[in-house]
Amino acid sequence: MKNLLLIPALICFVLQANAQFHMTTKTGEAIENEQTFSFNTTLEDIAKVGYIVHNDTSNTIIMKAEVEAITGSDGSLFELCFGGSCYFDVSVGLIMPVSPVAIPAGGIQGMFDHFWNKNTSNSIIEYRIKFFQLDGMGNPTGEPFYINYIYNENLSTSDIRATQDIKVLNTLVRDQIQVQSQISGNAILYAMDGKAIQNMTFQNGLNIFNVSHLKPGNYILHLKGENGNFVSTRIMLK
Repeated sequence: MKNLLLIPALICFVLQANAQFHMTTKTGEAIENEQTFSFNTTLEDIAKVGYIVHNDTSNTIIMKAEVEAITGSDGSLFELCFGGSCYFDVSVGLIMPVSPVAIPAGGIQGMFDHFWNKNTSNSIIEYRIKFFQLDGMGNPTGEPFYINYIYNENLSTSDIRATQDIKVLNTLVRDQIQVQSQISGNAILYAMDGKAIQNMTFQNGLNIFNVSHLKPGNYILHLKGENGNFVSTRIMLK
């Protein structure tokens, strides 16, 4: 009898562990895992990113979000809303909301959810936000979903457009940064204070940038294709 009682609980656990979700903007554009949003302004109409979380399963999933990393700021004037709960200043390690967000089978969450930096600064500001599911015991389960948000006043207006044509293959590096691209273009490596450290070019195919001469730390790599599209991402040099 005891074994029979354990079977439904085990099935429930497996369903929860395998629960899946995806994210889109309010306009229906897909948000990819590890996608970076970059802005040179704090204007609401431009820099405020509304998002929706979609439950892809036939079961209810429960979720939370965590501010995993902040560089170039103390977290003030960054607005993060999820599940009807909003924070107007955040800090590393903030997990929200207090009560997990429950998304019904095949349902969505996020008609009012968004993230938005309102802090103007001469430094490059980056936020890394993790969205993750919880099991029935309230423990993290499944693969988390990451979003990066960068404010850099030095970006030109034409730079505020992400592309899938350029892929940074490694962000934790020792000597080389590897970039796979379908187009040619230019790259700039910035220090976290906004100073340009290294200028480079890239071509269609696999590109390798030598950074062995740089000190360990965090940098921002900005790659702009000849078609005007770009990618910005944080690089951690060990």
